Amino acid sequence: MKHIHIVTGAEQAQHIAAALEASHVEDTEILAITDDYSYGPLRQPDVPFSLLRNQFWNGLKGDIGNSYEIRDLENILSLPARSTEANGELTVHFWMSDKAAELLTYYFLLHYLKPLAGRLHIININGLPFLNDELQLFYPRSFTEINVRGIVKALKLSRVITASEIEADGDEWKFFQQHPGTVRVLSGGKQVAVHDADYYDEKILEVIRLHPQKKWARLWPLVKPQGNEFDQLILNHRLQHLIQGSRVKAEGGSLVVNELVP
Repeated sequence: MKHIHIVTGAEQAQHIAAALEASHVEDTEILAITDDYSYGPLRQPDVPFSLLRNQFWNGLKGDIGNSYEIRDLENILSLPARSTEANGELTVHFWMSDKAAELLTYYFLLHYLKPLAGRLHIININGLPFLNDELQLFYPRSFTEINVRGIVKALKLSRVITASEIEADGDEWKFFQQHPGTVRVLSGGKQVAVHDADYYDEKILEVIRLHPQKKWARLWPLVKPQGNEFDQLILNHRLQHLIQGSRVKAEGGSLVVNELVP
């Protein structure tokens, strides 16, 4: 039996892959979801999904570094055919914690992988305690915080996603595709609140007020703790919008809120 482990984010995927290899877990393949569906448009008429997502992120990234070439949808859509070629001897496991990006990936997967009903599994560590290297209990927010022993423990939590879950939760993806908001924030359980693009603006201003004259590189993690590269792109873009609108002044590499501009 071949086991495909789907993990959100390259860093988490590499961490889980290394832990499973160190534990000699066989017949496994790691498939990383390299996009973050908590931001940006999820549907646009006459524009292929992957093209839409790459245009969005590359538009924010500009000419800095390599362009994004995200092909998550194509990789996911290949799985039913691979299952057929393997005579059904293929099982998919999705690893999920308590991040909006991972919950949205869960909805994304169920929407497109309904043909694999009965072979879709979930490993959900949300709200579960683990032991760190000092044998102290803690509640991880990311799989990268869990040691090898904990990853093997998490693997044993894998359970089949029921047909009713696939039907109900898979339809959630359609809602997010149709909603005009472009910022999606976890609001508890399986709930995601959708907001406009300026959602983080007030938080950015608040952090700058609390830490005047500090450089942005030290401030953006205070706006979005444990943020990833996509969080940073979004926050950098919103900061530039605030600077262009004169809400924030950049003085010698430091930032100051312009209280004269509402």
